[in-house]
Amino acid sequence: MKAIRTLFQAIMVLALVGALFVTVPQVHATGTTITVNTTSNVQTDGHCSFQEAVQAANTNIAVDGYACPAGTAGAVDIIEFHIGGGGAATITLSNWVEITDPVSINGATQGDVSSGPLITITGNVLYLLWFKPGSDGSTVRSLALNSTGSNDITPRTSLLLYSSNNEVYGNYFNTNGSQPLGI
Repeated sequence: MKAIRTLFQAIMVLALVGALFVTVPQVHATGTTITVNTTSNVQTDGHCSFQEAVQAANTNIAVDGYACPAGTAGAVDIIEFHIGGGGAATITLSNWVEITDPVSINGATQGDVSSGPLITITGNVLYLLWFKPGSDGSTVRSLALNSTGSNDITPRTSLLLYSSNNEVYGNYFNTNGSQPLGI
């Protein structure tokens, strides 16, 4: 009986010590929905570009007047796409995009993605999307991410995750869309 009690106590101690190392996923409230409605990145044109939407989500301040509403502090902001009348759209970045707050980027809002993503984000930049510490719990869904160009020293990266508890699904990486290379 004493051996069973000692074994039980050892198991309980191990369970308590193990519990100290378990990471509990962060649960975030749903924040502001920010709608991208243009492929250009012209400031103060009355439209919300992808770069402006990320800026609004990161800073919780409205961008381009009120074309991109302010994100919500402490919540997961949602970036949706309604460009033109739907269908395929390409957003070309001249600089990488840093995400510093939790955000859900949902390319499926552009239309039917059953045959592949309709939103392509491309650019000759080191990283297309860089999820920095603090962006834990983010989602990237139904995008084609094509980081173009490279050199012998630094290859280009479409998606760089320096945060945890993120979900990445339904995306194509560095493909022309004719082959489903992605997750």
